[in-house]
Amino acid sequence: MNKIDYNKIMNDEIKTFMTKPTLLLHSCCAPCSSSVLQRLKQHFCITVFYYNPNIDLEEEFSKRQNEEIRLIETFNKEDPTNQIKIITTSHQSQDYLNYVCGLENEKEGGKRCDKCFNLRLEKTCQKAKEMGFEY
Repeated sequence: MNKIDYNKIMNDEIKTFMTKPTLLLHSCCAPCSSSVLQRLKQHFCITVFYYNPNIDLEEEFSKRQNEEIRLIETFNKEDPTNQIKIITTSHQSQDYLNYVCGLENEKEGGKRCDKCFNLRLEKTCQKAKEMGFEY
């Protein structure tokens, strides 16, 4: 069985860049985006789209969103030549609840999670279109 070396594929692709391409990166939280941002910020002009509709309480949503903002501010202070932008959203838990309606009793990691990932990526694609990103 041949394993695909995605790291090599990515590095080979990066070597072909003539200029820094733009990248819209979905983020649900700072811990999930931290190593991705660290790794890609030298190679892309990154805008983070913070969208996390499955957080029930607005207080928890704000806490996570503020931590994402703090992380990006830290990166931007460390390296002023590679500024990362961020787009935030309002608390939208009703979007999530409507989207996964009927799957409330699914186990963690099941169909409800698949639907949540789809919702996040659909919103990210919608945002990319609004911003004129090509993909």
